[in-house]
Amino acid sequence: MSPRIDSSWLDVAVGDNKTFIIRDYGQLEYIVSGLPNPKQQIPKISVFLGGGTKDSALQALFPYNNIRRTRSTASIGLRVDNLSVENGEPYLFVDGEVGQSISSPHQAQATPGPGVQDHPIAWKAASAQAAVSTIFSRLVFLFADVVCIFVDDFPSIKSCARFLLECGTKRSASSLPVAVRPRVIVVMGGSSDRAREQAEEFKRVLRDENCDHLPRSFSGVNFLSVDRSTDACFRDRLRASIRGRLEDMREARRDNGALFSGLHLQGLFDLAVKHLALCKDSPFNFIKATREGNPVSHGLSHHISHYFDIGNRGGCSLGTLVSSTASALLMDHYLPDNMLLEPRAVFRTLYRSPIIRGMRDYEGQMGQTVFGTPVDDITGQVESEFVSQFYSVVSHGTLTADHRRDHLLTINHELGKVQSAKICLYCLVRTAQHPQSCHHALCDQCAQIFGYPAHDAEYQFTVSTCLICLSGGTMVIDVLPPTMNPTILAIDGGGVRGGIPLEYLLLIQESLGPQCKIQELVDLSVGSSSGGLIILGLMGMGWDVSTCSQVFDRLARRIFRNRRRMMLSRIFRFILGRDSVLGGILQWVSWLLHDSCYDPRVFDASLREAFGESHRIFDVVDTGSGFHSRYKFGVIATTISKETKSFVFGNFNSADMSLGEHEHELFRAHNIHGEPLIWEVARATAAAPLDGFLRRGYDALMSNLDTEPKWLELKNQLDDDVKDDYLRLDVNLRDIPCTIDDASAMDDYRNLVIAQAGTARRAREVATALLVARFYFELDGLSPQLVHNSCWYRGTIRCKGPAKKILEALQKLYSTDADFVTDTGFLGQFGALEDCCAQCGRYVKSVSVFIHHPKEPFNIYIRTGRQKRWRISGFPASLASFMEVENLHRAFGRPSHGRPAAAPCTACDSWDARLQGKGRKRTRGSATDASGIKRLCIVGDVQD
Repeated sequence: MSPRIDSSWLDVAVGDNKTFIIRDYGQLEYIVSGLPNPKQQIPKISVFLGGGTKDSALQALFPYNNIRRTRSTASIGLRVDNLSVENGEPYLFVDGEVGQSISSPHQAQATPGPGVQDHPIAWKAASAQAAVSTIFSRLVFLFADVVCIFVDDFPSIKSCARFLLECGTKRSASSLPVAVRPRVIVVMGGSSDRAREQAEEFKRVLRDENCDHLPRSFSGVNFLSVDRSTDACFRDRLRASIRGRLEDMREARRDNGALFSGLHLQGLFDLAVKHLALCKDSPFNFIKATREGNPVSHGLSHHISHYFDIGNRGGCSLGTLVSSTASALLMDHYLPDNMLLEPRAVFRTLYRSPIIRGMRDYEGQMGQTVFGTPVDDITGQVESEFVSQFYSVVSHGTLTADHRRDHLLTINHELGKVQSAKICLYCLVRTAQHPQSCHHALCDQCAQIFGYPAHDAEYQFTVSTCLICLSGGTMVIDVLPPTMNPTILAIDGGGVRGGIPLEYLLLIQESLGPQCKIQELVDLSVGSSSGGLIILGLMGMGWDVSTCSQVFDRLARRIFRNRRRMMLSRIFRFILGRDSVLGGILQWVSWLLHDSCYDPRVFDASLREAFGESHRIFDVVDTGSGFHSRYKFGVIATTISKETKSFVFGNFNSADMSLGEHEHELFRAHNIHGEPLIWEVARATAAAPLDGFLRRGYDALMSNLDTEPKWLELKNQLDDDVKDDYLRLDVNLRDIPCTIDDASAMDDYRNLVIAQAGTARRAREVATALLVARFYFELDGLSPQLVHNSCWYRGTIRCKGPAKKILEALQKLYSTDADFVTDTGFLGQFGALEDCCAQCGRYVKSVSVFIHHPKEPFNIYIRTGRQKRWRISGFPASLASFMEVENLHRAFGRPSHGRPAAAPCTACDSWDARLQGKGRKRTRGSATDASGIKRLCIVGDVQD
């Protein structure tokens, strides 16, 4: 960055609606980014308030900063002592003109310049001067160690004292202890007798004006008399006084866990200025601020209740459950790079209430106290254990993730008996997603924390030993990159008409080629009825599309071959004729009595034969050489006993167990042994209604089959720029009878797909969309190259999954040159296999993106030919969204505990290394707003 001359930091301006705004010129970010090691350096901050005397003091104290030349044009300036930049404790000093009135605030620009942030004030300020005073007392003083007020720069002693009183009346916005609030030095010039008189008058004003709030705003107020007759005397006495207060504050901050690194200071300030703009009266909670973007799980109380329940059932002692809960919470909060805030305050702020709710929920379920111990006592035990383990971790210099691992290993003799299909026993704060062969499941995050990253794939981790029970068995777990949107495959129901989506899938697989399986391109698959059977075959059993198609045909022909026949009905039909009304009535009576038209024994036997009797819905796949976490899938079943309600049987859990009622309820057993078998789920999704009430059964079935209205409703809710990412394949039934159990019509349904004009082209387009959706973008850092008001940002395009297979499939579809482009320009040539790292084999494409503003949405495409563009995963998005998702702006650690997403590679991990590789650029990537669904492929709906 080019050096700044202007030291402007904060000011008050007038916005478009004539209200005040806080303008942040980005000076703190500029200074922190210029520190050689902002993660380790701990700045100390002094605030100097006054006018001419203050300026003279700054010139004397900081002779190498050229105070006059770098004077702030804003109400509040910020500088760093040039002699301290390399030190472990760089010295930042704030410059404020408080003793004099502020000139009229300037009109804010419609679009602030680079690095400038405007924050509209939501509260009323009587004047710009009053707003600046509030900024000092509620924002700047939050981070200050020492505040120097120069009495001679105020109109009178009384006005200076009243300024300090006003700051005290507004109270400190800090949630930290009083001991770490700033020390005030009231600097008075002249003779010692005059200074003594000024001090007495100052104290008298404080007494008369009621200074009760002052001790809660400042940790001390001291008076300093300085002789200004010589600059050296003035400088040395003031410097010594400030140094002494700074040393006192350093000790107080250390004792209270409030030492902020440069990155901490920047992160906290960014949140504090937003907090002040919204509300000037509520305190700024430092502990909660460190969890911004990584909040404590809303379902934590449910997790605690469930954990104590299964722990009690598994024979664990109360001490084991208490200590293991404490170590899990310790790992949840104290991430690498986070501040070591006082543990008791952390526990009471973040975890006390969820634990109490969880314990009371458990008491309500069991009808008795937990282990015969009051809830408050158990909570107190967890708190004491949390504090004790914290100081043990700090004293030994251990990472909390390593501490958690070691703690689990020491209690495995008890905890190994405990199992859950709902929560991750590794961390307790997230839901279970990946069951191991020993049936202890873990979440995506813990797979990265405790697993080993793959050398040749992105976000693929290997867990070699279960930390809960120490059982072996290598398991490979694939995790969706945080900036990538999931690809979703949804297959509708329709009985024998399931052949329609299968025929489409066969054509898509043909376009992909035999080596690139469609399962490897999909992150989540869902289906209902016959669509559910297909999903269970493809994802649950791992069949290829051809095998799944053959098995489905055999099942349909066997199950729907013969309807149940009542003997009395057969007799009447034989005597009165095939179309006998009486025989038909008796046949319907039979179906009503048996709750089905077809023999359930044949149905069950066929499903058992097809899916086996050993595969559970929430289980791991044995690949022969090890275990692999299954592709994520869910199938929908409907109950109609009293009201129509849908259930989802899947091998995943919702992110939050506390979520309320939804249209679909996710079924999850208490433990993995209670999970249904795949063939049982197949029966649930494909079976006829169970209560014999045909009208409700028909309504439920039709609501699942007729998805056209829901599809149109979904499309109408989408923004125009993402509608192309939602693909639907269907076919008109023409004059084929609308039936779902006529096995003889299966070939006719399949032929409709083949005969429909454009089917092959459409299948090719879907295959292309699936392949391109495996590419994603990652932002490499936060050091943009400024060009006027715009910036160049470096990033990497990466590929999730088997990169070589995906690239070869794309080359097969498009043999001509392809490019990476944005909406407005060219990024680089799509080199396919040439862009793979020669050392690790991962796909890495280095790109530079030109952005006018971090919040400006943009897209990255793969362009084939002159016109056709295919958007990669995670777009449209903005640079700001990437920064948020990738936690690049987070100063308080990442939930992954800094564990890498892939094994280190010297050839492609850094930008410079890629540029040196074979003379071409190479990179690394990830992308997007994870809040929404990224790509949806609905296959096989039917239109009459």
